[in-house]
Amino acid sequence: MIGPEAAVIATTGVRPCTGGDILSAVHGCIAGTFPEGDGITWTDVDRSRVEALLEPTEASGSWQPASIERRASMQAGSGGGM
Repeated sequence: MIGPEAAVIATTGVRPCTGGDILSAVHGCIAGTFPEGDGITWTDVDRSRVEALLEPTEASGSWQPASIERRASMQAGSGGGM
């Protein structure tokens, strides 16, 4: 039996139109192939698709940003990808 302290993570269906709703019901999520754009896990992440995903999820109030250090490394282009 899983206790009430267990985290619930969404692992599918996270898109700009669903991200806010999903995050209101779970503790976190994994945005799998949406950021790649073509549905292939091994391709490069498309920054515009990441931004398209973050805008509505951030506006929902259910999303909490990454730490300041991680955001700084992402903005500098030194990794820390999605």
